[in-house]
Amino acid sequence: MHRIAVIGSGPMALYTLKHLSMAKIPLAITIFEASSIAGVGMPYKPELNADYMLCNAFSREIPPATRPLLDWLKDQPERELSEWELSPHDLTGRAFYPRVLIGEYLGEEFAALCDKAREKGHRVTVETDCRVADIVARDGKPLLQLENPADSRDLLFDDVIIASGHSWPKKPEVDGVRLASP
Repeated sequence: MHRIAVIGSGPMALYTLKHLSMAKIPLAITIFEASSIAGVGMPYKPELNADYMLCNAFSREIPPATRPLLDWLKDQPERELSEWELSPHDLTGRAFYPRVLIGEYLGEEFAALCDKAREKGHRVTVETDCRVADIVARDGKPLLQLENPADSRDLLFDDVIIASGHSWPKKPEVDGVRLASP
């Protein structure tokens, strides 16, 4: 079985997984996520965004993984929508929605894609709270080294996909200009 590691589980990993799940040969896909929640992605995490912060893409611009965002929103209970100050009448493909709400959608889409890939015969493992520190070569193949040196698993893969997003600098300043947000 061809072994693939995906570092990160945000939107890039979500669409990578969608593509990998279409492979004709069975794959062993291991997804490493540094945080405790897989599938959301840094720009959509509740701890990094206020509830009122909107995504900078309108809903029709977000490509579906298993179903469009608008369909997912329409399936949400009215009570849940009202918590976001939305009603079923507000839902349109040209609207901008809160980042955290999009994160909930992406998390559900990620889980659904993992299930679909498994149904197609792929082995999918998601490792949360697992930060990759480095990738080194061993016998011409990538070997992952985790931040926790006590973890002595053999993490040798055939391919590695880095989908880790970006990190925010400790000093968010460029050329004397303070950056307001990631």
